[in-house]
Formats: sequence, C-alpha cells, structure tokens
Amino acid sequence: MISRADSHTPTRNTKKEVLVKHAFVIALVVALALLIAAPAFGFDGYRDTYTNSTVCQLCHTSTGPLGVFAGWQTTKHADVGDPAAFQANALPIEDGPRCAGCHSGNYDPAKATPTPVVSGTATSYAYPYQNTAGDDAFSEPFIGCSSCHYGVALGGGNDPADTAHSVPYANMANAEICGQCHSRFSKTVNSYAVIPAPSATSINPEYAVGLNPLGTATSSPTPWVPDPLSGNLLVPTPNPTDTAAWQSQTYYTDADGNVLPFTAKAHAGGATQYEDWAVPQDHHSIALDTLKAMGTGSFLNSCLKCHSTDYRIIDEWNTERGLKPGDANYKPLPTIETAKYGITCQACHTTHDKGAKPTAGLWNSDFDTQLKAPAKDLCVQCHNAELEENPTPGVAVPGQEVHHPMAEMMNGTGAIDVPQGSPSVHKGKCVQCHMPPTGYNTFDGSNGTAANHVFQIIQPAEAVGATATLSLAGASPMPVQMPYSACSKCHSRPDDPQALWVQDTLNDRQTAMHTWDDQATKLLGAAAGRLGFTGADDATKRANANAALEALQSGGYKWNASQLNFQKGFTNQQYIESEGSWGIHNWDYARTIILKSQDEAKAVTTITVVTIKSSASSIKVNKSVTISGTVAVTNTGKVTIQKKKGSGSWAKATTATIGKNGKFSAKIKLTSTGTFYFHVKLAGTATYKAATSAQVKVVVKK
Repeated sequence: MISRADSHTPTRNTKKEVLVKHAFVIALVVALALLIAAPAFGFDGYRDTYTNSTVCQLCHTSTGPLGVFAGWQTTKHADVGDPAAFQANALPIEDGPRCAGCHSGNYDPAKATPTPVVSGTATSYAYPYQNTAGDDAFSEPFIGCSSCHYGVALGGGNDPADTAHSVPYANMANAEICGQCHSRFSKTVNSYAVIPAPSATSINPEYAVGLNPLGTATSSPTPWVPDPLSGNLLVPTPNPTDTAAWQSQTYYTDADGNVLPFTAKAHAGGATQYEDWAVPQDHHSIALDTLKAMGTGSFLNSCLKCHSTDYRIIDEWNTERGLKPGDANYKPLPTIETAKYGITCQACHTTHDKGAKPTAGLWNSDFDTQLKAPAKDLCVQCHNAELEENPTPGVAVPGQEVHHPMAEMMNGTGAIDVPQGSPSVHKGKCVQCHMPPTGYNTFDGSNGTAANHVFQIIQPAEAVGATATLSLAGASPMPVQMPYSACSKCHSRPDDPQALWVQDTLNDRQTAMHTWDDQATKLLGAAAGRLGFTGADDATKRANANAALEALQSGGYKWNASQLNFQKGFTNQQYIESEGSWGIHNWDYARTIILKSQDEAKAVTTITVVTIKSSASSIKVNKSVTISGTVAVTNTGKVTIQKKKGSGSWAKATTATIGKNGKFSAKIKLTSTGTFYFHVKLAGTATYKAATSAQVKVVVKK
C-alpha cells in the first residue's frame, strides 16, 4: 500500500499551488537552477532515522491499547479525511521553514527550495508542498508518528536504535516532546545554511530541528537520556524585562509578582502552551520538584498520582491492559526516587485520539482539545481532598490538614459541622476561569482563541492594566489591552469584555474572607493557649496545638470536648486556606465554614493540663504508692513528681516518662509515717507551657 506519506501527493490543490501553475515556466527554471546548485542528500527531511507513519500503521491498526493509528488520523496533527487539518498543515508548509517545521514531519530547512509565485506584476516566493526527487525538505506533510516517537527499526523503519519501542515508557511524559512545536515564539539555537529566496537573505527556523526528546541510547547507568530542548531551541522565558528582538511576546507582572502571558502577536490565537506551562508559578510544571523537596520515602509515593505524569501514564498503561505486579509486560510504577516529570501535557491530553468524549475548546470550538476526560471533570481528578476514605466518607476529620479541597468546595461538601451539599455556580467551570486566551491573532488582530496554560487567575483589573502594542502587516501599530480575564466567559458585557464590573465584588469578598481568616487565627491561637500550648504567634500556637493533639490521639489519648472543638476549628480553617480561592469558588459555603471555625475556637475552655491520682490514700510505712496521671499537651519527655510532708517544702520524689497516650506512672516507697502530699510538674518548652497538677494526700501509718 502506498499512502500520501510515501508519495507526498496532495489530494487537493491549495490556493498557492494554483498561483504556482500560472508561473510554471519561471518556477521550473529557478527550481532546476537551485537543484543543480544543491548537494545530493539521498533521503527526505533532516534525519535519516525518521520512520514514516505507514510503517507504524502495519501494527498499530490492531484493536486494543496498541490500536492507535486510526485515532491519530482523526486529530489535527494528521490530515487524513479532514479538510481543515489538511489546510492547517499544507498552507504553512508553503510558507517555508519558519512554519513548515511544525506542520510537517522531519523538516530540513536546508532542503527547502523557494519557488517564485507571480501575481500580476508582483512576484513572491513560496515553498513546494510536495516533491518527488527523494530529497524532499520533509518526510511527511503532517505531524507523523516519528515527530514524537523518533523512529523504529521494525517493519522497514529507519531508526536502528528502535527508539519508539526501546525507550523507557516514562520518557513519554516529557513535556518537551510537545514543547518542540507548542512554543511559538522560540528560535533555534543553531543557524542553518539554506537556499534563500531573493527577498530573504537568511532563515532561522522557530522549531527544534532534529530534536530527540525521548532520549538517545547511551551506556549505563543513565541510558536513554533525552536531548534537552534548551540545547536546540531558545524558548522565551516569561520575563517582562526581556526585550530580545526575536521574542514577540509581551509579559505582564501582577500585584503578587506573578508573570502572566500577554501574547500581542499570537499564532492563530495560540501555540504558546509550552511557554505558558513553564512559567515558575505554574505549579503543574514544578509539581514533582515540590514533592521531592519534601524528602524521600514510601510515604510520598501515594502523592505521585497527582505530582508525576510518568507515574500516571504507567499506571494507565497497566490499567488499560489489566496488568498487575508479577504479570508479563507489567510496568513497575515509579517511586519518589525514580519519578522524572511533574504534571506535563500528557497528564491531561490524549495524543492519539480525541479522548473518550470529544471536548471542543471553549473559545476555539472548531478544535477538539483531546482531553483524557471532559474538561469539567479533568481538573478535579487531582484537585480534591481525598476524603472518601474518612470515617464519614466525603467529610473531613477533626485535626486533619485538608489538602486542596477544590472539588469539595465546588460541591459544597467536606467541612465539619456545616450542612453538606450546596454546590457552587462555578462548579465544572475550571477552564473558563483559569485558562482565558491572552493574545491577539497575528493575521487579522482578532482576539486569540487558544486557552493559556499558566492556569493563573487573571483578574479583570489585571487584564485591563496589561497593555501592549499590536503591529499587523500594512497597518499602523495600535495599543491593545489583554482581551479577556478570568471572568470574561460568563460576566463580560459588550462594552466590558474583561468584565471589569465584577472586580469590586471579587475584592470585597476576598477581603472579607481574609479578615475572617485572620480572626479565626487569632481565636485559635487564644484557644491553643487555654489548652496549654504556646508559640511565637497565634499561627504557631495553632500549629503546635494541632500537631501535639494529633500525636496524642494516635497514641491512644482521647480528646476532651475542648480539644475536639479546637481540632474542628483548626480543620475548617485549613479547609479555607488550602482551597485558596478565598470565597470565589463557593462564597456561601466558604463563609459558613470560616465562621464555624471561629465559633469552634470560641467554644474551647481552659483545661487541666496535668492530672494526678494516687493508688491509695493511706498505706503502711515502707510500702509503695503509685502516682499516675495524664499530660494533655505532649506524649514525649518526662514529668517530675514532687512530695512534701505536712507543711514542709516540696522536693523531688522521682520522675516518670510520658507515654504515647499521654499517661505517666511511678511507684514511690514511703519509709516514714505521717501525712504526705504529691503533685506533678511539667517543664515548659517552646511548644507548650509549664504546668503543675493539683495535689493528692497520702497518709502513712505504722
């Protein structure tokens, strides 16, 4: 079977090909002259290891997880049976190396031959969409399998390393696979000797020529080391002070110091996903680094499902095939020590098909976003508090440090002693708020349509305050504002596209929530003091009390009513602080939670930190009495048991070790008759205050 990938014969004419036919004689003369001057290359494209997709098709048309070829043909990367996809790839190829490298497979700018196109008295230059000389500038007129998988050795493949089959599967999570093209305003590190058109003296492509982001097979102990994108491509660093001429993006820094993208010259509305994702405040790109900074150990491995894409895709591989540890072809899951990548493109997007449920983009509805789940469900797969395993499923436990309960906040569930089930109007709208387009179309100056991938909320005032200069061919430069904000999709008005009218509401609600949170911190700090804890400030007292009470409970200690109220208040406040929207995700529910936290802190009363009891109130001389009790602030260290006889002075009798349950006990032998008194002293630390118990009386008789 011979496909277009083999013959490079297009199925339809583009508008520029029609123009070329009008100048056929001129084109033929120039092309022959250039071909004579050019060296013989002997293979299509830049590297001879590239394998055409027809080779992959031989095996990957099967059913099951490996049958990905048919699905890939439905995507915008391919152009089979999709006129829009065909145009998206065919026309840019005719524009030459600055475009063709990301719209074809294995493009070599040095093999691109400019062809004159005559229109009336004007002559411009285009690059041929197809050529049959065996030394074409590209291997395939679309984004083929080897654009991402590099190549194979089987079935007639050209890659002797058989990279696609041999490379560790974890390397497929590398964001630089996508970044080699989805970084529009980049520039190749190297310049290339090219055949220039008379109207251009040099060409510097904007794609990573010859990159192998999967890895090159090397010797142990580090085989299959990916080529770094930075060694092949200069990707713009989001930096407002960077004024390099080749960098066409403008950046805006918000009041918190976050760098937000503002693409004053967008590529058809987007194609800057990699630059956006790579900015420092995008927690997805540094998710694994953040986790590794916590240390190592198996206790962190459970976090990898939301902090590591190589973990996620390997887990998906095993699950799709029903494989378990010990089965043939089972791929071991990475650990905190071996995981490589944070949350990359492959965590959210399918690469070979349109996903289980095709999802059109919100702003560019003619594109399928190829998400692994519908947009309204995808984010909350990780952005949830994982409360289902709690004693009351879906509800936090007193004392729990709730971790990013965004899904629960949207659902109106999860907090303690608060009515459950008051969903927000913002539920299922993560993309509307966190991914508004921030650019203008290079071609006509229209608003961009591709969602940005910084995921940072752009408030209306920030969008209005971000300005740049838009320059279009044949038009005077004009000042523009960032076209959309996080509120635009639902709250914009014809005269207010950034929805600036909403800003006061945002400010008022977040200010109120911060005020209530500060009040809760102060109240919890005071409550911690009544429970016997101390610290440098209210926040430290709060943290000290929670940590100690958790440790006591895990050792078998049972909280009293005041301690339980404190832990409830602590968890409800943590719910608000960890969720992070400060009321915007679900105002009514968030307000109820933080006020409940205050009420619970107020309900904490002063408790007895050290209790004491004696095993007997009267014993015979030279016998022992057991002095025991509990400590309500720690389960480590020692207490000092003191005694005195009658109205005498207190003196140390012995010490006792505090057990995990906060209990202590010691036997004391009394060798003289009389009335004795005992009490227990706890020395203070930076965490808790010094405390003394009540006293007990023991009468010693003959």
